[in-house]
Amino acid sequence: MFLMGAEQEQGPVEGDTDKDKDQIRCNYGIVIQSDITNESRRKEMMEICQIACEKFAPAEKSPLERDNQAAAEMIKATLDQKMSGPFNVIVGESFSSEMDFVQNSLLYMFFGGYLAILVWKCV
Repeated sequence: MFLMGAEQEQGPVEGDTDKDKDQIRCNYGIVIQSDITNESRRKEMMEICQIACEKFAPAEKSPLERDNQAAAEMIKATLDQKMSGPFNVIVGESFSSEMDFVQNSLLYMFFGGYLAILVWKCV
């Protein structure tokens, strides 16, 4: 099961350079923006996003090996089933967006310090 906590793991120890020492990977999501008022619903959405990203886009893999599309598809399928969709999902390292959304459905978060996840429900 996924552990939500403030655990952190540092990069490789052997052959550390100054750049490697400054990198810290976080094993939890950080919500940047959300209009979801129900705390349990927001936490469940975050957990679904974290599980998908851990499975398909872990930090241990290089950016070329990460499958952000598969993570987005898993998040969408799970949210559509559990929370009566249709949801839209973007998973990536660099994107911008502007959209209209249904109230109480927007979740914008970062996971692992490198991956942004944007989830919203449309009409």
